[in-house]
Amino acid sequence: MCIQVGIPVVVIYIPNIYWNVSITFDLYSQELNNISIVLFTLHGTSSSIATMFLYEPYRKYTKSLILYSLLRFHEPSAIPTVVSISGSNLRRTII
Repeated sequence: MCIQVGIPVVVIYIPNIYWNVSITFDLYSQELNNISIVLFTLHGTSSSIATMFLYEPYRKYTKSLILYSLLRFHEPSAIPTVVSISGSNLRRTII
């Protein structure tokens, strides 16, 4: 939860503070303007990445997507087995 609060603070409020200070005191720095714009535009990306790592269902899906779809690893599957019990005989057949 702290990460979800920290992301907007860093990528939205810090550039806004800079913009307010630069407008109020009539300061101009092209480098800081560029950095603040880039930082501000990273809000969606950083929030999406945080969501994928913080919540287990998203984390599992992303892991399976990367490992099994993009890297072409085979998804582990269970071996189907049939167990038949008749009297005292126990027989297990692997299909």
